[in-house]
Amino acid sequence: MKPTLIKFLHWAFFASILVLIVNCHSTNEQGEPQNSSPAIPPTFATVLETRSPLGRVTGKLSSLGKPAACVPDGSHTASITYAESMDSYALLIWRDGVIEQECYFKEHGSSLRPESASMHKSVLGLLIVAAISDGYIKSVDDFASKYLPEWKDDERSDIRIRDLLTMSSGLRSLSSEGGLNSESSQFFMNGPAARAKILSLRLVDKPGTVFRYANTDSQLLGLILERAVDKSYEQYLSERLWQPLGADDAFVWHNEPQGFARTYSALHARARDWLRLGLLVKDYGLHNQQQIIPKALVSQMTSSSATNAGYGWQIWLGKDAQEKRYYNAERVGLAVTQSAPYSIKDLVFFDGFGGQRVYISRDENLVIVRLGDVRMDWDDAILPNLAIRAP
Repeated sequence: MKPTLIKFLHWAFFASILVLIVNCHSTNEQGEPQNSSPAIPPTFATVLETRSPLGRVTGKLSSLGKPAACVPDGSHTASITYAESMDSYALLIWRDGVIEQECYFKEHGSSLRPESASMHKSVLGLLIVAAISDGYIKSVDDFASKYLPEWKDDERSDIRIRDLLTMSSGLRSLSSEGGLNSESSQFFMNGPAARAKILSLRLVDKPGTVFRYANTDSQLLGLILERAVDKSYEQYLSERLWQPLGADDAFVWHNEPQGFARTYSALHARARDWLRLGLLVKDYGLHNQQQIIPKALVSQMTSSSATNAGYGWQIWLGKDAQEKRYYNAERVGLAVTQSAPYSIKDLVFFDGFGGQRVYISRDENLVIVRLGDVRMDWDDAILPNLAIRAP
C-alpha cells in the first residue's frame, strides 16, 4: 500500500473519531435546560471506554451578552453560507464589542460541546503562560527535565519548555504506518499508555532547530504543567481561565483512570466559551479590566517562533498565501489549504483538525469561532476573509 494512501486512511480514522458530538446540559446563558455531564453517542462508546471518566472543568457563568441573531440574508451572508456548506455546527462572529452573528446549524444549539481537536493546544499554551505568571514555572527557558526527572542525565535534558511550546523538541515523531495498529493511532486510543510513551521518546534532532508538529509535545507539556502546579489539569484550567472568564462548565478526556488530562485534543466546550478564549488572546490577557495573564507573555505566545514564522507557543499565526500549510518542516503529509492571502494581516488562530477554528485579529477587533464536522477540504482563508469584507 502506498504511503500516501496509508496516511489518508490514518487521518480518515481520526476524522471518524473527531466528529463525535457531546451535548451537555446545566443552565446556559440562554436558559436552556441541560444535563450535568456529556451524553456520548453510542457509536463512539467503544472509543470512549479508554477515556472514562471525563474530567469536569468548573465554570462560573457570567453574561457575554444576549443571544445574537443569525441573519442569513444580512451583512455576513457569505460567511454563513460557507460555514453551513462545510457542515458546521456553530458560527460566531464578534466584532467591535458585539456578537454580530450567532448561528447554529444541523438543529444544534448553544449548549453543544463538540470535540475541539487541537484547538485544545492553544488553551494549554495559555495555561503554561499562566503557570509562568504564577511562579510555578520560572521561564520558558527552563529545561523540561526540571519537571521530568526521568530525563535527567540523558540526551533529552537539553530540551526546554520553549522547544515543546514551539513544536521543536527534536523528539522522534510517532509513526503513522499501520493504520489502526500504528504508533500514532495507538497513542490516540490507548490513553493509559500515554505517560510511558511520551517519556520514552528519543531525540532525532537537536532541540529548538526543526519544526515538527506533534501531539506528544503537547502531552508532555500537560504532564509538566500538572507536576509544576501540583494540581489536576482541569482544576488549574478552572481556576485560571474558566472561572475568571465567566465560562460555563466543560470537560476533558483523561488518559488514566485517575486523571492525567489529554492536553492535545478533546476539550469539550461551548462556542461562546471558545469566543471568551479568543477575546482573551485578542485583548492580551485582559478581561473585564482584570489582567488574567500578563500582556507581555500573551504577546510572546502570539509571536513567530525561531523554527516557524507561522507558529507561536501552541498557536498558529496567519501568513500570506502559501497554498498548503504543512505541519512539519519537510512539507509532507497532512496540509491545510489556504487559497488566497489573508485580508487580515495580524491573524492568529486556534487550529483543530478538520476546520475547528478560533480566528483572532487585534487590528480588526474581530474574533470568529467555527465548530463543526471534520472537513478535509477546509480552506483557512475563506471564512476570515469573508467576515472582514462584510459591511
